[in-house]
Amino acid sequence: MTTESEQFFRDQVRHAEAGDAAAQLEVGLGWLKGPKNYGIDKDFAKARYWLKKASDQGNLNARVNFALMLSKGEGGPSDPDTAVDLLIECATKDQAGYSGDDMPRHAGLATICLSLDADKRAAYFTKGWGKMSEDQRRARLLELMR
Repeated sequence: MTTESEQFFRDQVRHAEAGDAAAQLEVGLGWLKGPKNYGIDKDFAKARYWLKKASDQGNLNARVNFALMLSKGEGGPSDPDTAVDLLIECATKDQAGYSGDDMPRHAGLATICLSLDADKRAAYFTKGWGKMSEDQRRARLLELMR
């Protein structure tokens, strides 16, 4: 018997396959989180595939999640350089049409900080981030991700 959440996921897959970026995000997050949401097993490779598709269409939420997968090597090879580029791009754009709490400009950078340990988070917030050039920020993020 199919639950409502499983049926919702199947519907989202159909929309994702038709090119809907919001559905691609939902499907990617479903594979990333696994059984907790839709009764499916985690599959990082599938999550990465769908998050990249949504990211390529400009979905910033997908882009942040895809970048974090790249930085950790989840679902494929690690690529911290591309991850940092994507996060910096996300940090300089607003999420168009984002409802609820507006996504802050630095959401991508804040998200990666949440994945760092406490000492690295403290270093991120205390090193004069606002006064750094983009190249300095990129170097700093790469340093923190190691």
